[in-house]
Amino acid sequence: MSWPHRPVTLGRDALVEELADAARKGETRFVSGQAGIGKSHLLARVAGVVRRERAVFELIATRAAAALPLGVFLPVLDRVETTFEAATRLRLTLVETRPLLAVDDAHLLDAASAGLLLELARGGVPLLVGVKEGSPIEEALESIERSCATPRMSIPPLTETELARLVRTRVGALPDPGLVAMVRQRSDGIPLYAVEILDVLVQSDRIGYESGTAYVRGGGTAPHAVGLRGAAGRLSAGGLRVARLVALARELPAPMARALAPSAAVEEAEIAGVVGVRTRAGAVVFAPTHSWLAESLTAAMPVSVRLGLMAQLVDAMPASASDPLLAGRALIWRTQLGRLVTADELLEVAARVQHVAPTEADRLLDAAAERATSIEHRLRLAKMLAHQHRVGDAEAVISGLDAADLTPELRRQRDLVHAFVLSFPANDPARAVALLRTHTDEDDPLVLAYLSSAFLQLGDIPAAIRVGRSVLSDTSAPAVAHAHAALTVSAGLVHSGRLAEFDAFRQDRDLLVARADEELPIGAESATLIDQAALLEVREALDAAQALAHASYERALTRQDEGMRAQHSHQLARIALERGAPGDALPWAIGAVVADGLWALAMRAWTTATLIEVLTLGGRSGEAEEHRKRAAGRPRSARYDIDIARATAVLSAAGGDVEGAAERLAAAATQALARGQLMPARSALDQAVRYGSDAAARALLRIKAAPALEALARSQTLARAWLERDVAALDAAVRDHVGRGLLWRGMETAALSSRANGGVESTTLSELRARCPSLRSPAVPEAPPTVLTGRESDLARRAAGGQSDAEIAHDTGLSIRTVQTHLSNIYHKLGIRSRADLAGRLHVEPDVRTPAGT
Repeated sequence: MSWPHRPVTLGRDALVEELADAARKGETRFVSGQAGIGKSHLLARVAGVVRRERAVFELIATRAAAALPLGVFLPVLDRVETTFEAATRLRLTLVETRPLLAVDDAHLLDAASAGLLLELARGGVPLLVGVKEGSPIEEALESIERSCATPRMSIPPLTETELARLVRTRVGALPDPGLVAMVRQRSDGIPLYAVEILDVLVQSDRIGYESGTAYVRGGGTAPHAVGLRGAAGRLSAGGLRVARLVALARELPAPMARALAPSAAVEEAEIAGVVGVRTRAGAVVFAPTHSWLAESLTAAMPVSVRLGLMAQLVDAMPASASDPLLAGRALIWRTQLGRLVTADELLEVAARVQHVAPTEADRLLDAAAERATSIEHRLRLAKMLAHQHRVGDAEAVISGLDAADLTPELRRQRDLVHAFVLSFPANDPARAVALLRTHTDEDDPLVLAYLSSAFLQLGDIPAAIRVGRSVLSDTSAPAVAHAHAALTVSAGLVHSGRLAEFDAFRQDRDLLVARADEELPIGAESATLIDQAALLEVREALDAAQALAHASYERALTRQDEGMRAQHSHQLARIALERGAPGDALPWAIGAVVADGLWALAMRAWTTATLIEVLTLGGRSGEAEEHRKRAAGRPRSARYDIDIARATAVLSAAGGDVEGAAERLAAAATQALARGQLMPARSALDQAVRYGSDAAARALLRIKAAPALEALARSQTLARAWLERDVAALDAAVRDHVGRGLLWRGMETAALSSRANGGVESTTLSELRARCPSLRSPAVPEAPPTVLTGRESDLARRAAGGQSDAEIAHDTGLSIRTVQTHLSNIYHKLGIRSRADLAGRLHVEPDVRTPAGT
């Protein structure tokens, strides 16, 4: 018999196999874990595996069953007997047959059941005992642990891979990394919490789908309807009050907690696992143990209780709270309580909160919008709304300002905010330049700093650097002007390939950005993005770029900063594509394209271009064409013309027009070079050379740059080798690409070497095909078809679909070892190394059976 459990795939294959193997050997094992960790599911899976080889009884202890002696054994008792008679008969029968006894929630066992289990363990009956972590157990169970079992196994939270698998099963599609990371952060890897979060997202229609990839609509915003479970429901009135206070405050300083509640109530909430203690900036604070729990508590709180607790928190708040988040919440509470709050207060605290928690800043700005009556307040509000990615709201505030009411200074401030909006989310830098030029005769450094940014968006790199440096040389310029100009100059140096100047300037840039931290909250993240671009586009250091981008992505996700998350997600997509893995790149590319926010809108053309390349190189040209059509109908900055041209060329080449694609790449590169965009032009010409273009190779060799620009030097080496049809030099370029992890380029260069060698394929090309099974480059000829037997084909599809070795064995009737042998043969035939490679290979080459289907 078995108990019901939720059909959730949790992974943990290694744990299942270890426990099943122990049961086969007749060993007794204890497993423990916190509530929701998946202990019951794990025991059920182990029981399912062992049941193929020996009898299994699955028992579950409850408080109700514990009211009766031998209560947990009631499902296996088939007659009315005294407790002694039943225990004796069960002991004799079970010691003789030695089935596996899987006992879940054994911490709830009655003394008689625990005593019988001790006798069974002594008689050699294998036990698999699950207990809740931290819960006391009967003395007889302690004796079993001491004398009959190996050390207790503590079940860890789900790994990132296991959690991704759970998410994929629940939403029915490949999840984008943002969805997985959000669930991981909010669930701490606890399966029960993860399932509840996902169910709420699905039920509230918060899951969107694009190109077979699932993502969260509205980014990292938390679901608010997750059910309240566990210890919070068993707290006393005092403990529940503490939990609610902490949930409202999110982080409650210890002195405030002591002032608001008795120590015993605080201790109760902590022991129950609802409230935890943390150290923040050297001070002790109380915080909810899980963010979902805080949201559940606040969502379920009656309005009268909420208002009463808010009033208590506001009254206990120090006059000047050092924590900007707590100060911001206090202002919101004051507005909800009807107390006096000024626009100045809201805007000042919003500026402090903006770069820490954008969602909290939005609430403050909404409240400020209701109170901003002066022109100065409304201009400041518009600027902060623009930085908060709320472009429509910012433009509404700007358009509501009557020019007749504005002094020249206020008109300048209005035009600066408007130019910022035009340059970035509106993707109309030409209008921004025209607007800013009406103020250049005022010799205002901030106007010039904004002008340099607009030139960068136009793709005019020399002008952007020239104007930006004029601001940097003005020692009287305000800090925010210096920071804007420093970021623009830094980005311009990367685009133009002036690496030595970029390296020399980086430290000064970071200092200037740090000085304007409060006025330019996105400055540090923007600098990090520029550094990522330098690593990826100029140095071609994929590992370093990936580490920096992934850390930044996690940080943006935690802050719920959709715009920055999109940019870092885009970098990670480009890195995966360079590694020759469009299948891995797709979720990152989708995350970048569907994200909201000012910076996501500003770079939409670039992210869409990457998505088109990813889909095309993944063998999905039809979907890529749809995205190309959408991109053609949207406004874009000229800065990204070269990226759209590259994507369009790859798509055209996939359709069979490789020669025409190379010509378009060369033409786009010529325009980019005229604008000073050396690195994007170099990349486009390099692609054209890999398509076999002599003209592109000659264009590459005409570019003059500093010898330290290694990326250009490598492209020129490739160009020279192709023009000379030097197979040895081309093969050396392949090795260089592969050594750097640039497998996409390595594979196309290996195909180019084969062309130069009269069509004779090298072993390197076939090896690269095996390493990049999902890459379908138009520059690389198709490999000969691979054939699998019917049995191998079936097992390959099961493995690619996410089944573990044990699950495949169970469904097919094979042993686990036989399944593993078959999979090893399949990997060898297909030239791949893992299940992930297998999924990619079957996606692009679904028919791998022999013609006879044997």
